[in-house]
Parts: sequence; structure tokens; C-alpha cells
Amino acid sequence: MTARIAVLLGAVGIAGALAGLVARLFADPPAPAGAPPAGPPPTLAMGPVHAGHLVVVFSDYECSACALLERESGPAVRAIAASGRLRVEVRHFPLRGHRRAARAAAAAVCAARQGAGWEMHGALLASAPRWRFGPPSLPWFLALADSLGLDAQAFAACVADDAVAGLLAADLALGRALGLIGVPAVFIDGAPVPVRSPGALVRRVQRVTR
Repeated sequence: MTARIAVLLGAVGIAGALAGLVARLFADPPAPAGAPPAGPPPTLAMGPVHAGHLVVVFSDYECSACALLERESGPAVRAIAASGRLRVEVRHFPLRGHRRAARAAAAAVCAARQGAGWEMHGALLASAPRWRFGPPSLPWFLALADSLGLDAQAFAACVADDAVAGLLAADLALGRALGLIGVPAVFIDGAPVPVRSPGALVRRVQRVTR
């Protein structure tokens, strides 16, 4: 009986955290300064937690459209976030059939823990055609970590950590709760934004943050 209660309490806790994340995405207006963020934090973010605007990007490292979005809009959006007018968060949503996307997401999380999350994020998307197929992907990710000057032993242990898998599962569950079926998917202040082109996304963010 005690074990069953523990399982139920754990399920309630997970559901509560997921509800908090969904509530944060769809909060209108954004949380006022000083209010704590709801739910577990994202694994990759830039900008003040209580910035006036929030951009959330769901991505998959084997997704060519995600790579295009990052290459042509990522730097501009992050520059606005660095100014303090915006917070941008990346959530991981590896698609079915993309067998190596989850491990790539783990590599991004683990690089972020060593202060190189955005660098790994860009490197993984840019190099995906070289690691999606063929030999096992982990050596490639380790080589990327080495090129970024990361502690290889700590990085490898982190990629294999069940706690990291749990963080990725939370992002995936959030995306499913929002009804996502594909990526990239972008939300600005809780509202889904069609990603017609990277340039259009940058212009929209610029308008919102004027």
C-alpha cells in the first residue's frame, strides 16, 4: 500500500510540474518582475527570467528546418535576449524516427552544464548530416565537446545520466501536451507563431520587443 501511494504521489508531482510549464507558456500577461518561474527550468536559455517577453523554441537536432531556423534567426534573437528585453528558451522535442536526436539533445544539455550550451546547440545542428547516419554518434559528440574545451570525462558521464534523460522527457511531455506534431515550433508570450521563414521570426520578435 505504501509503495502504491508513493507511486501515485510521484505521478501527481510530475503532472503538477508539467501543468506549471504549460501555464507558463500560455500566461497572459507575462509574469511580473519578482514572480518565480513555474515548473522546472529549461536546459538552454538566454535573457532575464522575468524579461517582458518570452520566446520558446521546440527543436530536434536531426531536423534540417531547425538547423535553418537556428542559422538564420538564432543569433539575432539571442542578441535581443542579451539586451535584457527578451528571454529565449530551447526545449527539446526529438521526433520519432530520428534515432540519434535524443542523445544529441543530451549532449546539448551536458555542454550547457559546462557553460557551452549555445555553442554545442549550433554545432550539433550544423553538423547533423555528418552524425545522423553511419558509425555511432557518441564519438562525434565527444569530439565536439573536446573542440569546445569541455571536460570529456564529465561530459560522457553526463550524457549517460538518467537525470538528463528525465529532463529531456519533461520537454517531450510538454511538447505533446501542447499538441506538437513537428518542429521547429515557436511560441512568443505563450502564443504559437507560424515559422514561415527565419527572417519573419526575427522581424516579429523585433516588433514585439520595441
